[in-house]
Amino acid sequence: MESFEKLGVFYLGKTKSDNGLLLYDSKDLVTHAVCVGMTGSGKTGLCINLLEEAAIDGIPAIIIDPKGDLCNLLLTFPNLTAQDFAPWVEEGVDAAQQAQLWKDGLAKWGEDGERIKRLQDAADFRIYTPGSNAGLPVSILKSFVAPPETIRQDNEALAERINTTVTSLLALIGIDADPVRSREHILLSNILNHEWSAGKDLDIGGLQSTAISARRNVKAQALETVTRWNALELRLATLLANHRDKFPTGPGKLKHPRVVAVLLARWAKLSPDDPLNLEFTAAANMLKLTDAHRRALKAAGATDLKTIARALKAAEVIERYNQDLGRRPRELRVGQAARGANPLPPIDFPLPVKLATEIATLIGETLFGGDEGLKPKRPRRR
Repeated sequence: MESFEKLGVFYLGKTKSDNGLLLYDSKDLVTHAVCVGMTGSGKTGLCINLLEEAAIDGIPAIIIDPKGDLCNLLLTFPNLTAQDFAPWVEEGVDAAQQAQLWKDGLAKWGEDGERIKRLQDAADFRIYTPGSNAGLPVSILKSFVAPPETIRQDNEALAERINTTVTSLLALIGIDADPVRSREHILLSNILNHEWSAGKDLDIGGLQSTAISARRNVKAQALETVTRWNALELRLATLLANHRDKFPTGPGKLKHPRVVAVLLARWAKLSPDDPLNLEFTAAANMLKLTDAHRRALKAAGATDLKTIARALKAAEVIERYNQDLGRRPRELRVGQAARGANPLPPIDFPLPVKLATEIATLIGETLFGGDEGLKPKRPRRR
């Protein structure tokens, strides 16, 4: 046996100076590496050599081949006969001559067909071809099969499997999703968790699109917005982990003023032609606004769901402005009068902040009136 047939030592060739063996210790390959060089300098040949030597020593490799020429690694013929080469040589090339050329070339480096057989026996070569049946097809649908019970019973292992699956799926469709803030990631994670926890495989083709359509009502959009708010709360709770004594620990209410404020902010950003931007009467009916509420909102310029939300926000802003105006120092007001400048008058807005708060509270009650909190109630003792 040649001296290079040692476990963990890669045979790369011979030196030009003294024809000695050029060996590489595989222990040095413990981190990232890059191979650079001019065209034709032997980069591909060197990397293939490393991969084949690793396979002989039982070290597995995943090779990504965008160019399509590394599949030739499977063309290994231990017997080195003309019959082996014949189907693969170009037309007009003598297969016997090609086989002899390989024999002579291998012998020059101290190798033979026996070492080729060692390579074949040491590794199971497979070619995966995503989107094609030329090799082994890759189907992402297998990723939605429920994991074994041992993983389902381990909350951390299940969460990791779900996170990996959802992140990979979204990456395939071009979404770089944050597991905490992304609506898509949160939605798919909850779906997988629900199905897998019950031991069910997920039929991804059976899911209906969650894209916004004209048939989705205001309450559905409200729940979606609240989901985003809850995710933000989770992120804040993580950031404030060192100050838990100051963070609210009670059960959260979906009709909480902060939730409604997030919802109104979302509505205020709707485009005028958005299917969710209901016209005034439809929005008022959906939110069960009283006649007094409708008159005040119309007087404030509201004509649809978007402008209803903007009017409610404007009432708070204008109230603060008027209060700040009244708190200005007397000297400043006197100075303005002395210079002949008219003092800034308060803004007369037909929707007072008290009424705006009342409307916002009604919206929360209408949309989430049946909600009793984000945490389940404990059953009463009898």
